[in-house]
Amino acid sequence: MAHRSRASKLPRVTRREASLTSSEVTPSPKAHSPRAHVPTCEPQGVTCILQTGLPYQYHFVTLKKNWTEAQGYCQEKYTDLATITNSQDLSSLMNATVVNSSDMAWIGLYHDINSWRWSLSDEHFYGTGEMEYRNWENTQPNNNWGQETCTMMRSSRIWNDLNCEC
Repeated sequence: MAHRSRASKLPRVTRREASLTSSEVTPSPKAHSPRAHVPTCEPQGVTCILQTGLPYQYHFVTLKKNWTEAQGYCQEKYTDLATITNSQDLSSLMNATVVNSSDMAWIGLYHDINSWRWSLSDEHFYGTGEMEYRNWENTQPNNNWGQETCTMMRSSRIWNDLNCEC
């Protein structure tokens, strides 16, 4: 198995400090609507990708980590958090990993100031249009309270933006 050396790691995405305390935040009505699904703030696992050739190898690891910790784990043990570039990748990931119906897991999609990006930023990894593939839940991403800049995937294959500190 080929592993990237520590020296060749991509720089980690840093956590953005919240500027408001919880007492200063007014919840949006959308977040508390009976129809809105508000996930628990605790993904049950991490999905990692091992880039050694085609097809890519996906691994689900049952670890309770925040997004940054999950990213570090995947970069140390595999290549990075899972990158999903099309519906075939999504099917491969779901078929290759053991994900319980109640599990949620971090994937490598995060929001920087301007757009959603994949943690694995090696441009040679992606084909035309593959960096733009998304599988959001209908009401997502919603950046609830201005603090949801990381992505978790449900066992149903849909994605939700979530606070990176969860």
